Amino acid sequence: NVWSLFALSVCYLHHSVTGFVIPAILPYVSRDLQLNDVQGGALTLGYTLLYAIALTPAGLLVDKLPRPQLLAVGSASWSILTQFAAKAHNFQELLLCRVGFACAQAVQNPICFTLIPELFPKNRATAMALYNSAIYLGRSLSFTVALICSQVGIQNPFQVQMVPMDSLDVSTMSILYTTGDMVAVVPLYNYDFQIIYDIVD
Repeated sequence: NVWSLFALSVCYLHHSVTGFVIPAILPYVSRDLQLNDVQGGALTLGYTLLYAIALTPAGLLVDKLPRPQLLAVGSASWSILTQFAAKAHNFQELLLCRVGFACAQAVQNPICFTLIPELFPKNRATAMALYNSAIYLGRSLSFTVALICSQVGIQNPFQVQMVPMDSLDVSTMSILYTTGDMVAVVPLYNYDFQIIYDIVD
């Protein structure tokens, strides 16, 4: 049972990190995808609102379907969507991934809130407290990268910039993706994580 609780808590940790990482790095995402304030807010509001709406249908599914298998499908789904979100080229693609996050992650708590008391009938409160601590640890991890970067004075830790295609110099830039006549690039690094070439505007 202890290992089951550990697995559920790790799943919740992953749930929290993937859910809150966009708000944590939103300034950099907005700059990369050229989002306005409304679009940036929609990425957070859309996820939160749809997650709240999806909880009730998810609870109905949990009452009717095998819980471990349903949780496995949900966690696999939001893991795959995390990969798609990392490759999103525009607001619409990223928002669609966030919508998928909300639907897939909604099954987590209805399952765990019923499963954990069954696994620990004599220590339900302790088990639930340990499980719920994962969400706050996940939120902390989501903001850790941005916090560290701000402490060491890095304003744009990913150094992602959009440059015109006709200004692209592959000897100094690594291409992430293209959109229209613009290219998303990062500078080349050495093994000490120091920029060895500057982005040429």
